[in-house]
Amino acid sequence: MRLAAITMLMLMMLTIVSCITRTGALERDTQDGRVEELDDEYLPRPDEFVAVEVLPVMTFRAVPEYPQQAPQQSIYARVWVQALVDKHGVVRDARVGTSSGTVAFDETAVKAAYLCRYTPGIQNGRPVACWVTYKVEFVRGG
Repeated sequence: MRLAAITMLMLMMLTIVSCITRTGALERDTQDGRVEELDDEYLPRPDEFVAVEVLPVMTFRAVPEYPQQAPQQSIYARVWVQALVDKHGVVRDARVGTSSGTVAFDETAVKAAYLCRYTPGIQNGRPVACWVTYKVEFVRGG
């Protein structure tokens, strides 16, 4: 029982997003000596972590349907999805964090992640791109 509580606490900690922010715009020098500003949004890798002041909040959750190609005997499946939420609240990348053990469930959960919308994470008063982790559960007939 205690091990289950510790495991659940660890999973809850994983749901807290990993975010990273930059201080200032990306720039590069051009051949003629000018400084050109590049895209000002930094998209962190999944393994980067920086705390944010305000966590992203899912405002629209796309509910995936139970996959038709899933095994008929499967009644329940759980997939943990990692999604990169940009500074506009749009999912820019998604991947399986913890697999259900069945490819059909995993692929369906990741596909639905791209349809979800969020309020962005906030750091230093500015929206930033963040990775979030959340659970998708599949129940046949439910």
